[in-house]
Amino acid sequence: MNAPTNIQWISLSRKPSGRSLLLTFVVALFAAIGLLLVSVKMPEAQAQEQATQTSQTVATPGQVWAWGANWGGQLGDGTTTNRTTPVQVSNLSDVTDISGGLYFSLALKNDGTLWAWGDNYYGQLGDGTTTERHTPVKVSGLSGVQAVDAYNHSIVVVPSDTTAPTSTATATAGGITYNSGDWTNKDVTLTLTASDESGSGVDKILYNTNGGTNYQPYTEPLSFTSGTQTTVHFYATDKAGNEETPQTFTVKLDKTAPSAPTASFLDSSGNPVQPVYTDSSGVKWFKEAVTVHYGSSSDPDLADGTPGSGNISYTPEDTHSTDGTYDCSGTATDQAGNVSIPTELKVGIDKGAPTAKVPTHSFTTLSTLGTTTVPVKLTWSATDNPGGSGIASYQLQQSVNGGAYTNVALPSTTATTISPSLAPGTNTYRYRVAAKDKAGNLSAWATGPSFKVRVFQESNSAIVDKGSWTTSALSGAYGGSVQYASALGRNATFSVPAGSKNVEWVSYRGNNRGKAQVWLDGVQQDANPNLTGIQPFDLYSSTAQARKVVFSKAVSATTSHKLEIRVLGQKNASSTSTRVDIDAFVTTS
Repeated sequence: MNAPTNIQWISLSRKPSGRSLLLTFVVALFAAIGLLLVSVKMPEAQAQEQATQTSQTVATPGQVWAWGANWGGQLGDGTTTNRTTPVQVSNLSDVTDISGGLYFSLALKNDGTLWAWGDNYYGQLGDGTTTERHTPVKVSGLSGVQAVDAYNHSIVVVPSDTTAPTSTATATAGGITYNSGDWTNKDVTLTLTASDESGSGVDKILYNTNGGTNYQPYTEPLSFTSGTQTTVHFYATDKAGNEETPQTFTVKLDKTAPSAPTASFLDSSGNPVQPVYTDSSGVKWFKEAVTVHYGSSSDPDLADGTPGSGNISYTPEDTHSTDGTYDCSGTATDQAGNVSIPTELKVGIDKGAPTAKVPTHSFTTLSTLGTTTVPVKLTWSATDNPGGSGIASYQLQQSVNGGAYTNVALPSTTATTISPSLAPGTNTYRYRVAAKDKAGNLSAWATGPSFKVRVFQESNSAIVDKGSWTTSALSGAYGGSVQYASALGRNATFSVPAGSKNVEWVSYRGNNRGKAQVWLDGVQQDANPNLTGIQPFDLYSSTAQARKVVFSKAVSATTSHKLEIRVLGQKNASSTSTRVDIDAFVTTS
């Protein structure tokens, strides 16, 4: 191996002479760390410099090379062979200082440790023995060494270190800096570091997570992944044996979301209010501005049984004042940032009343007259304002002969038609209706026109017969009798008075009745528009049906009309007769 050329330091050993002299070495280190005195005495002859027997030189990086006398192994190459050229000292690196003693050598490493080799007759190698060493051994019980010197004994300068090191805890949660005692819902990584400025150097960091006295060495960052509250106790020690006062770092990890919040409602004054109606799709309707308030969520305990992060915040209140429907959603968020599942609901605002339409009246084909009354069909409706809640109910009232209005019972709250049986004659009837929407808004009354019901019996002069018609009593007939004919060419024409709004033909249906045509103002009426061609009216029925409305229609009240019944002399195949009856004609006016 070639000798080094980048020599940084040389130390020479000394050869003793014959003279004796008492020499006292005093090494003093003054500073705030105190005063250290090391005093030894030796023969004067050993203090006199002579020819060099052993030389050392340091080669980059931190290597030590030696040559010369080696009877005590002071060259450190594992032999006692004298060397005339440099050899590298075995197993030694990172050296910052060297010193050659009397047949032994010392090396100071960068980490503050001291290594020695060679003669050890007086224990000058400091390894606790007097065994000669041919390769470097670590000097026992020293750390933080700053300077070294040697002769037939060893001297080192170790600074007085009474100051404890300082440890520091840093943490991240989800890649973001995390502070002790804060709540988080992200995994936490805790890193411990320590420093010992101008001291003997950090020896180790110790920690525990259970609050006891059993500390363990810190070797790598600590990870926290489950929902718990954990306080880490930690401290550092230096090579001089100083311990800092334990510090703490608290990790609060909560990964469980709070429960969904409840929703309540407030009016414009902040007072609690309830919806007036909840429809089938779940919309909660109000007839005034409403604020949706979220609250009353609970936060589960952590996995270790301690309370969750709590301090729950809620989605801001929703306020709605314009007519329409709104999708509302609110969540609860705990201090750790966990968000609950949403509470979702629909709110409807409907401040406008619906508009009711006036009731109309008509006759119904195939309805049956009472013995003294006539069924009249009443129909009404209402519309709610755009975006409103819709119609919830109706109220129908009747006035007879201009008297006070009284309620009419309806088959259901949302019914839009009813067929009361009214007494014909001089009575005048009038109806009005009001509608209420689902938000509770009530419309104004919509009042229909007054009307009367008139019955024209078969013998009335308004009925003109053509051909031979027979009048006879008939059980169940309106008024007790009918007129009838069976042959083709027998016609009966009813003159509908001007002012009439509806007209109907009342007859008798049975298993011995035939067919007839109905003509209104010269136009043939169709008994069954679903079939091709204009169909006649068939009075056949397997069961007897007295006072049956065979034909009905609304007509203009501004003029009179002609309603003609033409007997065809025909019958259904199941019938036993072609007979056609006229029981009565009925109008409203």
